[in-house]
Amino acid sequence: MFGIFGLTILIVAAMLFFLSFNLPDSAAGTVVRSQKALRLALGNRFMRFLADTSYSVYLIHGLFISLVGGNLLFSASRFLKFPPSARVGLLVLTTAAGSYLVAWFLHRVIERPGIAIGRVIVRSIPTRAASARPARN
Repeated sequence: MFGIFGLTILIVAAMLFFLSFNLPDSAAGTVVRSQKALRLALGNRFMRFLADTSYSVYLIHGLFISLVGGNLLFSASRFLKFPPSARVGLLVLTTAAGSYLVAWFLHRVIERPGIAIGRVIVRSIPTRAASARPARN
């Protein structure tokens, strides 16, 4: 289900969680500093952009790999003279750039409005607690 890497991450996270309850003050300060450093590293605008566009990139990147890779492979004879690492690097760069550009557009035009519509729909559905209450007289 997780794979070996996912299982390792889960075990390390669980160990850190349980160790945090029995830490001396100096170690607890280290954990707090580590949390702040992680928040600083992962909470910036660039990381937010990567997180926001990740689903669209997942959906779009295959299209770019096939389009760019197919065009480079079959129509550019000079491309085949490059070393394999350069060809892979060029494919990765063009795929990443194109995928993130289209993903940003899809996120702005489709995902954000769709999320807003979904919130409106969810808020309009009565909850069980509200519908189970007797009417006030």
